[in-house]
Amino acid sequence: MLRPFPISHLLGGPFVAILLSLIPLSGEAQEPEAAERPGLDLTVGGVGIAVGHVPRVTGIRLNFSDETLDRVNGANLTLWKPSPPVGGVVNGFALGVVGPNASQIRGVGLGLAGVLAEESLFGLHVGGLGVVSGGSVRGAAVGGLGVVAQSDLDGVAVGGLGAVSQGNVRGALLGGLGGVAEGSIEGLAAGLLGVVAEGGIRGASLGGLAVVSEGDIVGFSAAGLGIVTEGVMEGAALAGLGVVSSGPTRGFSGAGLAVVAGGDMEGVHLGGLAVSSRGAMKGVQAGGLAVLAERGVRGATVGGLAVVSGSHLVGFTAALGTVEAASSVAGLSLVGYKTAASRMTGIHGTAGWVDTQELNGFSAAAYHRIEGRQRGLTVGIYNSTSHLRGIQIGLLNRAENNRAPFRVLPLLNISL
Repeated sequence: MLRPFPISHLLGGPFVAILLSLIPLSGEAQEPEAAERPGLDLTVGGVGIAVGHVPRVTGIRLNFSDETLDRVNGANLTLWKPSPPVGGVVNGFALGVVGPNASQIRGVGLGLAGVLAEESLFGLHVGGLGVVSGGSVRGAAVGGLGVVAQSDLDGVAVGGLGAVSQGNVRGALLGGLGGVAEGSIEGLAAGLLGVVAEGGIRGASLGGLAVVSEGDIVGFSAAGLGIVTEGVMEGAALAGLGVVSSGPTRGFSGAGLAVVAGGDMEGVHLGGLAVSSRGAMKGVQAGGLAVLAERGVRGATVGGLAVVSGSHLVGFTAALGTVEAASSVAGLSLVGYKTAASRMTGIHGTAGWVDTQELNGFSAAAYHRIEGRQRGLTVGIYNSTSHLRGIQIGLLNRAENNRAPFRVLPLLNISL
């Protein structure tokens, strides 16, 4: 399991427990039996106004402390925390000086301390300290300290410290410190410290320090330090230090230090120091120091000191230091120190030396060492090939397949 960023621990179980302790909604001691606490029922056929312990009301119910609540359709106003056992359903307005508490609240819930539902919250809910649901939250929830859903969260959740869902999130998850989901996140997630999802993230995710997912990250992501996923990275990702994916990376990614993919890389990827892939690369890659690919590279590739491929390099390749490919370099390459490959095809300019088995096309370098066949034109100070089928121009030119005395010639050597 991926655990590179501790915000999931900070805003997980301990955060839920702390938030619950700060919302004094459940009574600590058993109150007298309901039969001993009658209410004033002013309703007609259950419709109207009720004061005190009236279980079912359609209209307005006023109570100092909720007890024997079954169902209120309308408005339920309580001054103090409820007495256990907590239950009932409020459809409409649930208002509390301390905070409303019921099994389910559907509509609008407002509490100076908080809003708490044992099973689910639906609608708009605002708590001075927090909004907590023992099940799902659907709608909009705003908590001074936090919002916690122990199941799915659908809608918008805003918490001064954090917004936490122990299920999936669909909508917006905004936390002063962080947004955390034990499932997946679809939509917008943001936190000053970070965003963490044990499932995937799809949409937009913004983390002051980090964005972390054990699943895929698809969409736009930005973080002050890093973005990390154990799945696929797809879309646009920007990080101060690094973008790291255990799987393929597709789209655009940029990082102050490095962009690293455990699989193939497609799109545009920029790393202040390096861009690295354990798979193939396709598109545009640029690394301040190096671009490294265990498999082939196709497109435009620029590395400050080196571009290295475990297979081929096709397209435009440039480096101040070395360009090296296990199989071939094809297209256009501009290199400061050395170009090394089994085969080179196209147009190549190297300030230092070229080391290859086979050359097809044009190459300019101070020193050419072609151990196999040259087809085309080489221009340099010293040009050497085992089998020339073209032209060498340089101070000294060597073609082993020519007969003596034409094997080593100054200025020009030709074998057609």
